[in-house]
Amino acid sequence: MKTYAVIENNVVTNIIVAASKDIAESVTACNCIEVTEETNIAHIGLGYVGGVFEQPAVEEAPSEETPTE
Repeated sequence: MKTYAVIENNVVTNIIVAASKDIAESVTACNCIEVTEETNIAHIGLGYVGGVFEQPAVEEAPSEETPTE
């Protein structure tokens, strides 16, 4: 079994497990892209543009510097 991202209007709307891409697309009636943890990380709500899953922005932790007076 493989994991697939279900794509609607260039957005990941679901993550499913299926035996093949054909089955995934048949069941969902949507374009499905195989997801792997190494190369193709996807989460519901992310965009899928140009064959690439967008990745959420990484917020930097605020610095612990104290203001000087």
